[in-house]
Amino acid sequence: DYLDKTKNITCPIEDIIYKKIKDGIRIDEVKTKGEIVLPDFIDGFPVVRIGANTFSKRQDVTAIFLPKYLVSIEENAFAFTNIASIVIPNGVETIGEKAFYSCKKLESVILPENLKHIKGYAFEKCESIVNISIPSKTTYIGNCAFNQCKNLKGIKIPISVSRIGYSFIPKNTIVYCDKGSRAERYIEESYG
Repeated sequence: DYLDKTKNITCPIEDIIYKKIKDGIRIDEVKTKGEIVLPDFIDGFPVVRIGANTFSKRQDVTAIFLPKYLVSIEENAFAFTNIASIVIPNGVETIGEKAFYSCKKLESVILPENLKHIKGYAFEKCESIVNISIPSKTTYIGNCAFNQCKNLKGIKIPISVSRIGYSFIPKNTIVYCDKGSRAERYIEESYG
């Protein structure tokens, strides 16, 4: 059940604390509550990063629409929020450590096709996620990335993934992967 972005008002610029960085704008804090539509541009520059701890522990945040030029979500960016779904834009290559840690209501995650790295603990304790599909350009899944996602029934891992951290998924999760892939070897080594 994705929210219609066109029906929501973009977050007022005065509610956003941001910094101009080399490749655009990094958002560091947002004061708006509820459903938040982040702007694609601030001061004429594209919003390319969600900074560390930007929304962390914001129980009053229920939905977020990310900027389309985003390339990185930094550590703890959305940890402990009440979002139920997230569509991550295709330009995002890295999801930082604990980026969505303990988002207990998060059910639906659409990962971007250009995603390369899912850092450690990124989705740990996201208890409502049922299925996840790792994109075909992803090469790295960090330690405990989906650990303690107690309702995670299945995860699809492409052959492109060459590095997998320890305890990245719960034991009862079904892993869909290619024969001879790193994911297959990981499952055999970890769970016999």
